Amino acid sequence: MNRLKIKIILITAAMLTVICVAQSWGAVKIGMTLPAGQFRDLRGNSVRLPAATSGRITVILLWALGCSSCREDLPALDALYRKLKPRGVEVVGINIGQGKSDVEKFSREAGISYSLLLDPEKKSVALYDAAGIPRTIILDRNGTIRFKIIGSTPPELIRKYVTSLLDS
Repeated sequence: MNRLKIKIILITAAMLTVICVAQSWGAVKIGMTLPAGQFRDLRGNSVRLPAATSGRITVILLWALGCSSCREDLPALDALYRKLKPRGVEVVGINIGQGKSDVEKFSREAGISYSLLLDPEKKSVALYDAAGIPRTIILDRNGTIRFKIIGSTPPELIRKYVTSLLDS
């Protein structure tokens, strides 16, 4: 019985260590300004982040078409965007690795109304620490990273984080 308890404690300690170390790695950290990145939107315009969303609270979702949870999160995020846009909230989706025509088709079918940017060279993976997707980054009005979320995220949680920034 004591051996089992010791094993559980050691495994738990090891897992917590890995989690803590993993959170300290990466290019983007909470409290820093989002690193500048330049992408193209679906119209072919050059968009520079975070400058393009300056003065607005911004939700950035890094995603790919092959990611099933990403394909579910994008339309759900659109409903939230429509509600919060009048309050100065911007949503930007950065597609990692796909071509313009595939992203346009998905955008039309899913009814996405916020900006979708293209990253066919996958530079955002290193720039925004997006080795795993979906990845959500929430910026305050100054372009400072306030929240980072790895994995699929319920819109209610994003709303909670965004509302906390709107109310501060």
